[in-house]
Amino acid sequence: MKSLTFSPVLFGLDMRSLGQDWSQALRLMAQWPVIRWLTPQYLTRLTPAQGPSVDCLEQAGSAQVLALQTTAPAFTGIILAAEHVLWHSMQLPSLTGDALESAVQLEAQRLSPFAPEDQLWAYALTAGALPDTHTVLLAMTAKHLLPSELPTQQEVWAQHPGTSTLLMFKGFGESRRYRKVTVWRGLNLLLVALTLLVLSAVAVTPSAQLHFRQVQAYDAF
Repeated sequence: MKSLTFSPVLFGLDMRSLGQDWSQALRLMAQWPVIRWLTPQYLTRLTPAQGPSVDCLEQAGSAQVLALQTTAPAFTGIILAAEHVLWHSMQLPSLTGDALESAVQLEAQRLSPFAPEDQLWAYALTAGALPDTHTVLLAMTAKHLLPSELPTQQEVWAQHPGTSTLLMFKGFGESRRYRKVTVWRGLNLLLVALTLLVLSAVAVTPSAQLHFRQVQAYDAF
């Protein structure tokens, strides 16, 4: 008896890439001006190993540093000690989405001296020196170099010693902030949809009333 086999291709569409395509589309939609305008931003207060704390807004894994707020932000994180982070700058082709993520991951695994299961890395992009390229600033560290009693709600960042660029390592307390952003963005979009629905109803009502009166007049005649 032949065993059943299932093809990942349906009507000429590779179903294996469907999830990646949807993920890429959602990331692009998140950059639409109207979506960005409706997306709340929350400050994170970062505490370095030495020196004063800083407040920042995360933007695609890097940070915009702001003046220290008088009221402590709801989200906090740490900046790893400089001796616990390795930095590397490199040129990559102008890739996007999962292709870019995979390329950076390969380079991080190649350059990192740590075991694969111990590696942590983060990166930021700038315009490349050559056309159709990116300059990638890569930060690498290891899980065993993190503080031994790191609270689960703490974000983990690194600061470049030369440029003071801040990069965030994924997989820590930032997920709590992301969930709040997602919830409030959804509520904002829902409020906008309801407002448009009400305005549409208000706009249509006079026309509907006029049509109803015309029908009544015709029936009475």
